[in-house]
Amino acid sequence: MAINSDYSCAVVLPHLYVQNANAVSSPMTWGFPAMSAFAGFAHALERKLRAEGKEVYLQGVAVVSHKAEPLLADGPSYAPRSFRLTRNPLDQTGSTSAIVEEGRMHLTVSIVLAVSGPDAPLQDNDEAQAFAANLLQLALGMRIAGGSVVPPGIALRKSRSARAFIWNSGKKEQVQKKLMRMLMPGFALIGRSDLLAERLSKMRADKPDVSALDALLDLCALHVDPALEANKDGKFNWTAKRRKLGFLVPIPLGFAAISETYAPGVVKNARDATVPFCFVESLLSLGEWRSPHRITELEDMLWRYQANPESGTYLINNSQAK
Repeated sequence: MAINSDYSCAVVLPHLYVQNANAVSSPMTWGFPAMSAFAGFAHALERKLRAEGKEVYLQGVAVVSHKAEPLLADGPSYAPRSFRLTRNPLDQTGSTSAIVEEGRMHLTVSIVLAVSGPDAPLQDNDEAQAFAANLLQLALGMRIAGGSVVPPGIALRKSRSARAFIWNSGKKEQVQKKLMRMLMPGFALIGRSDLLAERLSKMRADKPDVSALDALLDLCALHVDPALEANKDGKFNWTAKRRKLGFLVPIPLGFAAISETYAPGVVKNARDATVPFCFVESLLSLGEWRSPHRITELEDMLWRYQANPESGTYLINNSQAK
């Protein structure tokens, strides 16, 4: 997926139902797949288009969540919720396979793809809508965050058909409003590292040794405080609030290198022995779920790769809407 932000068309794949997607987005977060999973989906989709002989580039991907259902089970009092795990078939020796804890969830999401290139649609006509329909058809045979994309039923196929929006038509504001209406109701994930930096600066003014993780937990935590004075019954009312307004959540942004880059085949048991290998760890930041009607620019929703092998960072971010 390219990193140039100049695109001529936006394609919406509406209300994709994904079964058994990975709910664990990083070693410290769960509840929704990482945005890197959707960027990987867009990259794979671009390769499928190239295989069809179409020279197009998917410049960015945006995700709007309509429904998210983690597969959880009630547990004992000290662990009220846990993931529903599966019992795998017997291994080749006839022994019981070990249970590897994994988090799974069902999703209903709309995906917006920014498209450019010589073969990208430039006019709002039947060819543009056929291009969007082809993208949807390809997506239905792919996986998103390890989950299977389930085709909609016959009754829903018309209302959930893909649509192309021409971005350089001279009517950008009108096109923007139509696109956002198509994405509602739902919530789009955007980056809010600006709020994290602001909170960290304020906390370090009082405690210089505060880390970025402390600021992240402080913003995402739900703080429950008692009232300063008792009510008429002599009881104190407890109130729950957040440090900042908005649906703020911790999100993984990518990885940072913790080792040198090894030549292909040097590290044993690597997934791909034909490419260089590097040990990494996850990087976390702050995100916000925001309704599309409160987003004025599509650019604020789009996520793109930002890899810098020299500094050892492999990130995905967006324009960090204010």
